[in-house]
Amino acid sequence: MVKSIFKGVCTIVVFVFCLLLVLFPATFSRDVLEGLSLWAQNVLPTLLPFVFFSKFLALPNKTKLKENPFEKFFNIGKDATSCYLTSLICGYPLGAKTTCDRFLQGKINENQAFNLAVLCSNASPVYLVATISCAFLQGFATVVLLVAHYLSAMIVCIIFNRKNKGEFTQTVCLKQSQNDYMTDTVFTVLNVGGYVAIFYLICSMICHLFSIDLTNPISAFFLGLLEMTNGANLLSKSLPIPLATPLCCGVVSMGGLCVIFQSLPYLKKCKIKTAPFVMAKITQGAVATILCWIGCKFIAF
Repeated sequence: MVKSIFKGVCTIVVFVFCLLLVLFPATFSRDVLEGLSLWAQNVLPTLLPFVFFSKFLALPNKTKLKENPFEKFFNIGKDATSCYLTSLICGYPLGAKTTCDRFLQGKINENQAFNLAVLCSNASPVYLVATISCAFLQGFATVVLLVAHYLSAMIVCIIFNRKNKGEFTQTVCLKQSQNDYMTDTVFTVLNVGGYVAIFYLICSMICHLFSIDLTNPISAFFLGLLEMTNGANLLSKSLPIPLATPLCCGVVSMGGLCVIFQSLPYLKKCKIKTAPFVMAKITQGAVATILCWIGCKFIAF
């Protein structure tokens, strides 16, 4: 019954969006281009090379390694530290992708895959520093922003941690050439660009449909739950910087529906259900907001 209602509501929403596209093609076509421009300028230059080189880090390691203390503590499986480091450098959605690669290689089980996906669900430091801190928040509390964001993922991984019981996949890993790596890289990066453009369009449609005041911090926050970059930008303009910083940190740590939709195709291959992962991301956003708020209070004193 609930699924039928949800499906009906989604059908109506999609129909309304399609109707808006027909009625105002010039306006919303421009919004799609703006979304693609946002992706091309802020995401593509860093994501493409990082995705390509991360393929080499995800290659199966034939050497039998023991779990280090970090891997044991978070229960993410042997030799999974490289996945975590990749997620720190590359950001969304590389954490989900490298988790998927390790699961399909049979290196981690379902529960370890969930733990690793939560731990690796981070934004890149380049994005946090260059876009969120410097461009939006005038360089305020950059270190606090970084610490709160990455520490929140660790805390949430501990809260939602699953015990080491689960099925391993027996998927055979085929050898790939460098051209295969590049093809996979381009597909991944274009996939991210598509989601960014679509969610940018959805935000614009909602604003036009309900005549939303973009200077209202509440509206800015809810738009950030859809697409984090646009939301963080609006929050920085609608609130004083010390107040906007914790909220921006929370929005980016939660990732918004755009990031979640980017991650889900990879997580489904790991047999990770959507609801627990979404709950973990919501919790991460709340924890990051609190940590960043406390850090900003210390700076104020």
